[in-house]
Amino acid sequence: MNDANDAPLDHSNQEGGTPSYETLKQECDQLKQRLQQLEEERQRDQQALAELKLRCEIAEPYVYAWAKAYYARSENQMPDEELIRLVEKAEGETLESFIAELEQIALGK
Repeated sequence: MNDANDAPLDHSNQEGGTPSYETLKQECDQLKQRLQQLEEERQRDQQALAELKLRCEIAEPYVYAWAKAYYARSENQMPDEELIRLVEKAEGETLESFIAELEQIALGK
């Protein structure tokens, strides 16, 4: 969020180069407000991350089970170590793209 309130006030136009009390108080209030906004944003981001991590923890056993069952039905057998390596490599990848990659491997492509 970048707007005019994000930038500190310009003190260069003050007589003698010393900002007035009111100018400093206004700048302090703006900075406090911005700090509060950033703290609220950080809290929302932490909550979203926690929810995402929980979803991953819930989905992970199902993905492993699906991949093992998928490979059990295919001609290409994937050892557990290879599956673990793929999952670790895929960190940050969407579940859909990870499953698509597993399907390509199972089909021998």
